[in-house]
Amino acid sequence: MAWLAVNSSKKSDALSTYNQKVDQVSSPTKGSVCDSASQNGDAAQCNAEVADAKDSYDSAKAHDIPGYIGVAVGGVALVTGVVLLLTGESVNRYDPPAKEAKSKAPGWSFAAGPGQFGLALRSAF
Repeated sequence: MAWLAVNSSKKSDALSTYNQKVDQVSSPTKGSVCDSASQNGDAAQCNAEVADAKDSYDSAKAHDIPGYIGVAVGGVALVTGVVLLLTGESVNRYDPPAKEAKSKAPGWSFAAGPGQFGLALRSAF
């Protein structure tokens, strides 16, 4: 947004300058470069000034493009964030699961190994 605001004044100034140069061509002031009836009149110089003013204005307009792209990308990111926030899953989704109480009662199990076989008593604490 700031880029567009700063460039807006540059673009406005360039347009104003271009309009002044075009007005000088259509109704030249006496003794100016665009006055073909005076000794100072030079059509080539007058046309060059108009072309330079037009180039400055076109350049200022071209600088708007990055600003518009930045606004569009920022808007898309904002909308995406809001949609994800509103439609997302529970905030507790990634909390560690609650530990279940293990049975501390002793139990019997078979214990087998190479060349042996027996019963084992097991317990958790």
